[in-house]
Amino acid sequence: MEEKIIEGLEILWNIFVLSLLVITFSLLIISIVPSFLACISVVRQLKEKKVSNLDINVIAFWGNFKSYFWKGVIVQLFGAVVLVVAYINFQLIIQSNNSIEKFIVITVTITFLIITLMFLLNLMYGITIKHVNVKLLEHNLLLVFAKLPIVLLLSLCYLLFFVTAFLLPQVLILTVGLLILIHYKTGSKIWEQFDQV
Repeated sequence: MEEKIIEGLEILWNIFVLSLLVITFSLLIISIVPSFLACISVVRQLKEKKVSNLDINVIAFWGNFKSYFWKGVIVQLFGAVVLVVAYINFQLIIQSNNSIEKFIVITVTITFLIITLMFLLNLMYGITIKHVNVKLLEHNLLLVFAKLPIVLLLSLCYLLFFVTAFLLPQVLILTVGLLILIHYKTGSKIWEQFDQV
């Protein structure tokens, strides 16, 4: 009984520490995705027993952060470009008088945004297990559709996280860590056949 309590407290402590690290390293807007990648990688290392619970600290996180910084920045910039293009598209279509054209363009844009979001979220886990190359991007795109329910669940978790962070920023310290754990769990289910380190 005591072991389960201690294990539960360790998990809560890890969630707290991981959340604190992600929030701290995300203060620079450009480093949001790199800090999530570093955190996912630390969780993977914990799961694979490459680090112990006592090693979840700034040093382990910092090493992963440096390792994934530029890859994360590229993913984040790609996501930002997609959002800007979608915003411009919405602004242009609002000025159109043809309601059928509006409906088609809005539907296509929203579908494109959802698929891109799922692609990028799935790619974030894939980056932590494989070298980034064309094959990784191909596998990622195929996995988005092959494991669609799990990828949709991950996307909904991120949407729920952003809504919660906007409405209740005081619980951010817990929700970030939980989101990372959910991302790790869903990512490992999606990438299980490729998840060989």
